[in-house]
Amino acid sequence: MSTIFSMIKSIRYLDFSSLKREKDVTSIRKNWGREVRKDRKFNLISIYHKLISEDDDAGFVDENTWNDLNMDSVFSMIDRNVSAVGSQYLYSLLHRYEDDSQVLSARFKQCQYFIKNSAIREEILINVHKLRHDNAYYIPNLIFKGLPERPRYYFFFYLLSFTMLLSLILIYFNTIFLFIALALALINLLINELYGRKITGFLVDISYLNSLLRVGIKLSELDGQVEQIEELQKLKNFATTMNKKIGWLIIDKSRLNELSAAFVDYLNYFCLFNIVSFVHSIQYISSNHDKLEKIYCAIGSLDATISIASYMTTLPQYCLPEFNREKIIDVDKIYHPLLNNPISNDFHIRDKSVLITGSNMAGKTTFIKTIGLNIILGQTISICLAQRAVLPGLIVKSSIKRADDINENKSYYFKEIESVLQFIKLGSGQDDYLFLIDEIFRGTNTIERIAAATSVLRYLSKNSITFVTTHDVELQHLLAEDYDMHHFAEQVDSGIHSFDYLIKAGPTSSRNAIKLLQLKGYPHTIIEEANDLAEQFSVNKTIGHMLT
Repeated sequence: MSTIFSMIKSIRYLDFSSLKREKDVTSIRKNWGREVRKDRKFNLISIYHKLISEDDDAGFVDENTWNDLNMDSVFSMIDRNVSAVGSQYLYSLLHRYEDDSQVLSARFKQCQYFIKNSAIREEILINVHKLRHDNAYYIPNLIFKGLPERPRYYFFFYLLSFTMLLSLILIYFNTIFLFIALALALINLLINELYGRKITGFLVDISYLNSLLRVGIKLSELDGQVEQIEELQKLKNFATTMNKKIGWLIIDKSRLNELSAAFVDYLNYFCLFNIVSFVHSIQYISSNHDKLEKIYCAIGSLDATISIASYMTTLPQYCLPEFNREKIIDVDKIYHPLLNNPISNDFHIRDKSVLITGSNMAGKTTFIKTIGLNIILGQTISICLAQRAVLPGLIVKSSIKRADDINENKSYYFKEIESVLQFIKLGSGQDDYLFLIDEIFRGTNTIERIAAATSVLRYLSKNSITFVTTHDVELQHLLAEDYDMHHFAEQVDSGIHSFDYLIKAGPTSSRNAIKLLQLKGYPHTIIEEANDLAEQFSVNKTIGHMLT
């Protein structure tokens, strides 16, 4: 039986290795240090992350914060992986908080190592490139989710398969065996119809699991002081044995020509080769999940780390952040990765929440996203987009991108109060959170918004750091004892309106909103009345007086 499979696979593995290697090397060198634009299938990329986080998601970036901070776009910018496994590992890595500074430092140093050592980097990528096909995305289902148990009477599959092959051979000696073979063919077709359909997807997955094992074996033969390669060297004997036990059984028809694929179909339908392959393989896979997981993670980690290293070469500046438990944020030239020609900011606070005011488009929301995103990047892939960064080791939670949900019949305001209530519950239990809130309670009336915001923000600041943006300048006075005040300001000069996107310490005193109305050509009477009313509100502090 193994001889038949070897003949089929020989068609598949005709030696064009030198030509293919040259093509792969050219592609790898071309893409180094460049963003790779492609159609990313996030439903497949996320499989590994969902499997490992479904039981305990406390140490992961939650999906609401992930979406608020545009992390799919950040992932796409960093993702230069050449394999499906690497993309899956990077996606999960960006979700996973790491609180061990030594692990983060080692991760950063390994990126630097791959930047400097192109030879070992390219050898790794040439090998992991064999796992680039979409089917490789399903490998985690075998390792982390598991396989169905073998049927109780699986031995009959072996018996029927062997008997069918034997009958075909004996036809040469006696035609009576033709009728026996036809009868067995009908039985086997029925079994394929009832059981074979249930396992078709698993067979392709096992084929790519074998590819993973072969890549692991090849990588274990490389030289270089790389932790993942050393791990694969320890598992080489296991990977070789495992590959021999199941490798000759599983064939992915998508890789075969039409003649070979038709022959495999014949063996599957009439000789139950697909079913025999499956029941034979699952025994070995199910009993070796731990070792297979180590191989998967070692390969995925190598590809993902090189991908991060490639991304780092494109950055104007970056650093390994220093994390602290004193809730200190002390950063120089911090910036957002998704902006073209971003404006960097210096920012320094110690154990204090922050209220940021300013007009629309001045940079408030982008700034709180920048802080939150860099704290996540520092605790996941160990880099901060700044010249220097001292950051608190906090879990980031956000309430930024909110909208009415027609399907759930929830208003904008109702969704926001649900989100903020979660912050209150989390903050009451422990003090290792950073909360990001954009335009708090903007979905309700002014007096109630300011009253509720004041009470909630005072409560949140007791245990956690909160960054909140607002247009309500009254909050500056009401929260002066609990929050550091910062603002962004636009410039209106000689009829020209512009932003510098630099955060400034202290409360805002700007009245540029009315100036903008004037610049846009609003009637003079409107402008005059608006200025008079603003002056009255400022002198009387009407709303602030009511709430204090």
